[in-house]
Amino acid sequence: MKKVLVILFSAILLSGCAMRYHAIQPESIPFEKKMSNQCLSYSYQYDVLELVGNSRYAKKEHKKNFRVVAIEITNLTDSPLIFSPDIKVLLSGNEVALLDPYLVKSKIRQLVPIYLLYLPLSLYGNTNGEHNFQPFIFPIGIPISIINLSVSGFANKNFKDELIEYDLTKAVLNPHKKVYGILCFYGSDNSPITFSIRGSECGEDYFLSKKQMKNSSLSEENIYFNPSDNDYASYVLRFEELLKNDPNVISYKYIEKSSYSGRIKYRGFKANHRYGNELNSTFRIGTWQYFDRNGNLEETIDYDFNDNPVKVTKN
Repeated sequence: MKKVLVILFSAILLSGCAMRYHAIQPESIPFEKKMSNQCLSYSYQYDVLELVGNSRYAKKEHKKNFRVVAIEITNLTDSPLIFSPDIKVLLSGNEVALLDPYLVKSKIRQLVPIYLLYLPLSLYGNTNGEHNFQPFIFPIGIPISIINLSVSGFANKNFKDELIEYDLTKAVLNPHKKVYGILCFYGSDNSPITFSIRGSECGEDYFLSKKQMKNSSLSEENIYFNPSDNDYASYVLRFEELLKNDPNVISYKYIEKSSYSGRIKYRGFKANHRYGNELNSTFRIGTWQYFDRNGNLEETIDYDFNDNPVKVTKN
């Protein structure tokens, strides 16, 4: 009887050879840092297959020189964008081609037919001990094969379905809306990824660390004048409160410059902060207003964290 139990236990272990697929779910990925330029704000994470527990798929990914990357991206412009025609994905400054989900699934997958090799496996034993031998044969290979074929087949299907669900190649990025996706491309290492818009000058990329963003009261959505501000004076009060309460802002100053005649020339905030790469510099930030020589509002410019103009409105 002990022999039977041992064999049964071994059979159960064998039935675990196939691995089920654990969903990546990019919106739940703990992105380590946030990057931004004048056009796009984004985060990305390599090795997501390994991160969520798909070690078998991760090994195939690296063996085949594929990279499966989760991303979070926000369109900072005022126009909708279609991902593949409008956005360039750059790997160490060189554009890479995104791969079709069906191609990726055909290369990164569990081999299903291999589990048919379990079919000849049978269980031999006796039920009443050595002195009263009543042999029996149970084809344990059949259920083991069925279980593994089912698990591996469903796992491959779930992987493919998630790649299709989060495929961004034809996705529309609406203005100031965040989108999550999974990008697949050829690559042998985890080189830095940047994004830019074709035919547009997006400026220099800078990063906001995960820790900074967690503690920050500032974001790309609230540093600019918005419809909730009744007028510029209301915006100044709101934005000053944000700057005052943000632990990553070292110092800030509201500037309002007037001409000799007393007419206002321009106004806005400058701040020294820990966002980006130049910690000892003071940048224009948020919404600035510029006036003509008669004191009439001429243009409004929104500046990002590093003094880059992201939006210019002529009056």
